[in-house]
Amino acid sequence: MKNLRLIACGLLALAPSLSGSARTTVGVEGDNWLINGQPTCAGRMWKGYKIEGLLMNSRMVQGVFDSTAQ
Repeated sequence: MKNLRLIACGLLALAPSLSGSARTTVGVEGDNWLINGQPTCAGRMWKGYKIEGLLMNSRMVQGVFDSTAQ
């Protein structure tokens, strides 16, 4: 469940605003990814590791195969 929250953190930050008037900017500063000038997952830790500024990935295809095997 924690992995889904991390994925949602990244996806929601990249989603366009409902009003359509705002623009999303994506950038890199050193080793950190920034969305609208702020590091991704700001202040977050995972199993004792800092994940601020990282882009999370997932194996969605594997999840499809696992869910159909029942």
